Amino acid sequence: MLVDLGAGLATTGGFAVYRFVPYAQAVRQGLPSPVVPWAADWPPYLQGTISHYAPLPEATSESPAIARDLKFQERDGQQLPARQAVYRGWPLYLFDLDVPGGPARGRVPGLFEVVTPDVPPLADGDDLPTWPGVYGGP
Repeated sequence: MLVDLGAGLATTGGFAVYRFVPYAQAVRQGLPSPVVPWAADWPPYLQGTISHYAPLPEATSESPAIARDLKFQERDGQQLPARQAVYRGWPLYLFDLDVPGGPARGRVPGLFEVVTPDVPPLADGDDLPTWPGVYGGP
């Protein structure tokens, strides 16, 4: 269950919900069914960071404003969960080092950001963030 805690979306257990910001560039470039790769498929220098993020399983919300834009997508069946929550087109993630009600420790500007209820829809192009530069990232 997702709720708006003011600073962004969170689970009812108090865990912040994240989006993978560079996903926007893949969509903008028209890649067919762009998928964020599993942690094991990332470059070695990012695997330690990426491995702390997990797809948020299919979710619901009692808030009509959130529920209207909350969907799910099928993930590659080799990993769990197979159905990932998606908000306004953005696949959603949890960070395993966050604590309930604590700060959003998984926020990495330009890579993973907390999802806000008013995040621009993923498919709306011009308002979307872009990939970090060649040397961008954590």
